[in-house]
Amino acid sequence: MKQKQESHSLDRQEAPPAESEIVADTGSPERHICLFFVHQDEQWSMIRPYLLEHLGAGVPVLYVQDSTSPERLMELLRAEGLPVDDLINRGLLRIIPTEEVYLLTGRFDDQRVLAFVESAILGIQASGYDRLLITGESRWWLPDMPGAERWMHYEALLNPLLEKYPGVTIVCQYDLRRFDAPTMLDLLLTHPSVHIPSGRVPGYYGL
Repeated sequence: MKQKQESHSLDRQEAPPAESEIVADTGSPERHICLFFVHQDEQWSMIRPYLLEHLGAGVPVLYVQDSTSPERLMELLRAEGLPVDDLINRGLLRIIPTEEVYLLTGRFDDQRVLAFVESAILGIQASGYDRLLITGESRWWLPDMPGAERWMHYEALLNPLLEKYPGVTIVCQYDLRRFDAPTMLDLLLTHPSVHIPSGRVPGYYGL
């Protein structure tokens, strides 16, 4: 599978889409969501409702950042009126770079990352929270990166993991311009729900 080489992030400025075009449907029972966007303002408009819903309700959020700098993400959240410093100090908002999650050993290890995700869930539960939002950006992924062939296997394994933890939602963010058609088909096959700019549609996982 080949990855397109164009790169984009929320740090670049483009005209935002009309607010009415973005439908999050955050109440869907499907909690492993593939979010497809085509530019950075659309990315923010689509991930924004998930972040605001959870943080606004006092639900912890773990954000694995790549294309979006921590400073930019915090700036966007502050613009929404959220007390970002307080959320971080209380452990309700954790922003972690991809190299500390997906590439800690210099290669992608699906079992190690899956263990990290479950450990994060158990840690939140031990702190007294039943719900958790985990979301991650994917610009780091390259088809020739060590361990990259295990990525879709990891995505598929998240589904039975989430069955164990009904209060957890995972939103995987993908820039459509960076991935070819076979890769996007694999993403559809490993996610039960897909979020596109016009709303949520079923994925092909489990069919």
